[in-house]
Amino acid sequence: MNRGALRARVRSEIVEPTEGFWTDVELNYWLNEANEIATTKAGIRKLNPDFSTVSGTAGYALPSDFLNARRVRCGGYDLLPGTLEDWTGESGTPTRYYVMSGESKVYLDPVPNAVLTVKLWYDIRATEMTADDKSPSFPARWHHLCYLYCTGQAKRKADDPGYVTYLRDWESGVQEMCAELASQGQAERPRHIIDDWDEYPGIRTVTLDE
Repeated sequence: MNRGALRARVRSEIVEPTEGFWTDVELNYWLNEANEIATTKAGIRKLNPDFSTVSGTAGYALPSDFLNARRVRCGGYDLLPGTLEDWTGESGTPTRYYVMSGESKVYLDPVPNAVLTVKLWYDIRATEMTADDKSPSFPARWHHLCYLYCTGQAKRKADDPGYVTYLRDWESGVQEMCAELASQGQAERPRHIIDDWDEYPGIRTVTLDE
């Protein structure tokens, strides 16, 4: 369902087909708030298109919907998440990655001294529904959750005690969605790290599908 269809369903439920006590602006706000909360809780993961390192360049742009890094591979090997305290700034084959808050970049350390292919798996950030033809960022089967949340907030504004039922259904629905996605492979799996190549200073992860 897109934003227009979701808002129409909310208006049908609150029995106000056109703007009055509730404006379209505030209904759209609640729909987007639901989208953001549900998408973040679901931990929906995505594989970024491969990109190549540039010799001597440490930082690379992150996708616009990036929220959290889940896995980074460089040159066919997994990198460890690092901290600023670990940063060396040396030139060589990367073994760690860093995501700098506010910069929308991932940094590799040591700084690559060759062209290598980088793969990035990440949790997505909800994309705001800026028009009525835009849809929530999580699976379509669960788009009705935005309707439940928005209707609950609208009824709360009107001091309608029925809002509790809608928000309770919203919360349980989000939990069910998260459980379903987890059963489809969205859940965190154990990661067993080994180093089976002495010439390479990094690590290999053997339990996740490449």
